[in-house]
This record gives sequence, C-alpha cells and structure tokens, in this order.
Amino acid sequence: MGMRRVNWTITERQHRALKRLSQETGLSISELVRRAIDKYIGLVGEEGQEREGRVEQRRGER
Repeated sequence: MGMRRVNWTITERQHRALKRLSQETGLSISELVRRAIDKYIGLVGEEGQEREGRVEQRRGER
C-alpha cells in the first residue's frame, strides 16, 4: 500500500486528544488518523451500500 503525505489543520482539542491517545496506545498520531479514516470510510461505505440496496429493492417493487 502506497502512502501519500498530507497536511491538515485540526483544532487544539483534537490535537490534545490525539497526543493523549498516541501516548496511551503507543501508536503514532499518523497511524491513529489513518485508522480513524479507514473506520469512517467503512461506516459511510456500509451506509451507502444499504441505501443502494433499498433503492434497488424499491425498483423491484414497481
């Protein structure tokens, strides 16, 4: 898997929380962010698939 460098702006609160989680878990802030993004993409993807399924189901009912 290739990696891309990105530069994002986050709030002070978000940064403090990420630093704390990083210290607690031993994971880098970058790894925490990657995992959070993957989890979000999974959630959105599941919701999207559910919506598509409902649309297809409605089409079949016509």
